[in-house]
Amino acid sequence: MGFRKTFQKKAVMNLLMAAGSLAICIAVALVSLMPQTYDIVSGEISDITITAPADVVDQAATQRVIEEEQAKVGPVYKNDANTTQQIVKKISEDFVAFEEARAGAEERYSAEQEAKRQEVEKEIAAAEQANAANPTQPVPVPTAYTAEPFDPEKVEWDTLLTEEDFNSLKALLPDYVTTSQLYSIISMTASQLTAIQDSISGAVQDLLYTGISSDDIDEAKAQAAETVTGQADMTADAKELATAVIMNDLYPNMVFDEEATQQKREEVAQMVVPVEYKKGQNIVRKGEVVTDDQYEMLKSLGMLTAESTSIKPYAVVMIYIVLMFVMYGVFLAVFNRRLLTDTKKIAILAILTAAAYGVTSIAQLVAIHFVPVFLFVILGAVLLSPKNAIVYSVFLSLLLMSVTTGGQNLFSTTSLMLLLVMLTGGFFAVYILKDMRYRSRLVLAGLVAAIPGVAVSLLIWMAQVPLLSEQAPNLQQTLSSIAMITGSGVLCGIVSIGVLPLIENAFKLTTPTKLLELSDPTHPLTKRLMIEAPGTYHHSVLVANLAEAGCNAVGGFSLLARVGAYYHDIGKVENPLYFKENQRNNINMHDSLTPERSAEIIRRHVPAGVELLRKYKMPREIIDIAHNHHGSGTVGYFYAEALKADPHTKKEDFQYEGNPPETKEQAIVMLADVVEAAVRSLDNPSREEIAAMVHKLIKARYDEGQLDHAPLNRRDLKLIAEAFINIFDGVYHQRIKYPEIKIHGAEDDDSIL
Repeated sequence: MGFRKTFQKKAVMNLLMAAGSLAICIAVALVSLMPQTYDIVSGEISDITITAPADVVDQAATQRVIEEEQAKVGPVYKNDANTTQQIVKKISEDFVAFEEARAGAEERYSAEQEAKRQEVEKEIAAAEQANAANPTQPVPVPTAYTAEPFDPEKVEWDTLLTEEDFNSLKALLPDYVTTSQLYSIISMTASQLTAIQDSISGAVQDLLYTGISSDDIDEAKAQAAETVTGQADMTADAKELATAVIMNDLYPNMVFDEEATQQKREEVAQMVVPVEYKKGQNIVRKGEVVTDDQYEMLKSLGMLTAESTSIKPYAVVMIYIVLMFVMYGVFLAVFNRRLLTDTKKIAILAILTAAAYGVTSIAQLVAIHFVPVFLFVILGAVLLSPKNAIVYSVFLSLLLMSVTTGGQNLFSTTSLMLLLVMLTGGFFAVYILKDMRYRSRLVLAGLVAAIPGVAVSLLIWMAQVPLLSEQAPNLQQTLSSIAMITGSGVLCGIVSIGVLPLIENAFKLTTPTKLLELSDPTHPLTKRLMIEAPGTYHHSVLVANLAEAGCNAVGGFSLLARVGAYYHDIGKVENPLYFKENQRNNINMHDSLTPERSAEIIRRHVPAGVELLRKYKMPREIIDIAHNHHGSGTVGYFYAEALKADPHTKKEDFQYEGNPPETKEQAIVMLADVVEAAVRSLDNPSREEIAAMVHKLIKARYDEGQLDHAPLNRRDLKLIAEAFINIFDGVYHQRIKYPEIKIHGAEDDDSIL
């Protein structure tokens, strides 16, 4: 129940701090959104110059540009399949009519020939009858009539056809067919008409597939006629007929597409770059007549005294800020609950966020391209962790977009550019600080954070101005932006150097900069260890090297492990000579003590170290490493000696007061401590002997359960062991044994020593 109440209390506290930060951000946003109002009238001369409080779109001017661009969009046509089919059908029907007329004329010719044959046969019959009746006076018998083969070109149609015949044939044909063309049709054979039809269909088909608009119809007709009449084997009459068909039957098959036309106009409208007033740009100049557009612009910004202020910008910004806070909170709840339950770090996040919003809001009054967000990302990277700082930089960059817009166009070109600058710059800064060892790296992080901003500014300028252009209208503005971004990055780095110690002391945080101070050899505790327990000091340095390598292998906080290792045995300064590494001349202080008393002295160095570290106000993480570097293990040697004398010896009397390690760093320092002492006891060990000892000791601690609470798996332990072995390999590598060199004449001279 006690734990549950504590957890609930922390949750409420964290929620209140987050709500407080949110309230401050909203309050700052609302104050910054309140524009100055002016009493002006459209059509009258302004007695004051009015500038844009933020980047804002001139809706009226933008709409005019859209209408102008849309007016340039011509009608869009589409190829209508029904129209195409109708054209092809009309040509086919005309040639069917031509064939009917031709066949009709041929029938009229055949009928005429039949009439002549019958008339001759009558004459022959009459002559034969007369000769039979009066053989003495015979009359000549006509020769039988033989019809000539039908050749329509040789038929004299104008004499053959009566007016009635002509009219009946004419009625079969389209209205555009002239008399001469009628005679041409009936003077052709069926195959000739078919050839003409095929030529026309071939020429027209390609044009219809491509599409013929009303504007192109004359050109299309001429092109089709030229294609057909250009054939060498076509007679003049055939060319005339083909041309007539094309000119009368071919018409546009492209019809107006209202939907596509409207869509194209909408696309053009979307491509129009909005006409913007940049922050600080004059909307109305003193002494000029206020136009309707300017008046409407001021009205939309809520800058007119006579008009009521729109709540829309305020609502948009408030909703946006709340949404960003909720999204960040949900992310932490899902992916980083440990941070979400850390009251101290939540307090830091709340303060940094509120401060970032306030500082950025003020900075926007000075220069829009000043980017103070780098300061807070740098602080986050140092005070939290690089991983947490990456996510925090995304949240902060998105949140601060509501400051850069002034509540107007939230996703304006300028705000999106600044978002890109803040995001990329923040990532670069975090990368530089992922393994910080010197305070000067803070300034470097600020400078590097500005590099993406410079690159983005140059890219935007190059996108707006041709590379080979002699004129660069945006160059001056771009150079100003670059200078401002670079200056803000460097300034943020410098300011962070001064701010960090204040936050570290206020929240008692263990940051890289704090650890760097504690790693200074001139620190009072380090100097005391070096003087009073030199063997322990050298042991601690070796343990620090091992712990750092082990942390690097598994992604731990290597600097914390190194500094923790420096101080893990600081309690030995209380009784330094009772520890083997500080004993000289083979004098062992434990020879005259009982195992119980020896164990008591050995065990005492853990609580003594904790007391000393607390006295010097060391960070909690360093104290925990010292407290847990033996875990809950026993003073093995003296416990074994005591058991020999009394099998009923209590294990608790020989057990260290610490707890099993709970962090990677604590566990790695424990392992580094035990393997360093063991390997040091070996006589000129080989790499194989060192490796066997390291693996044996790590396995022993694992089997004892000392690593049960540490976030390390078997693979991590293997990597740590390899890192330890590599360090030992460098320490105990075989050296060349040099021969003794004697100097002539100096054999008995000690003065050179």
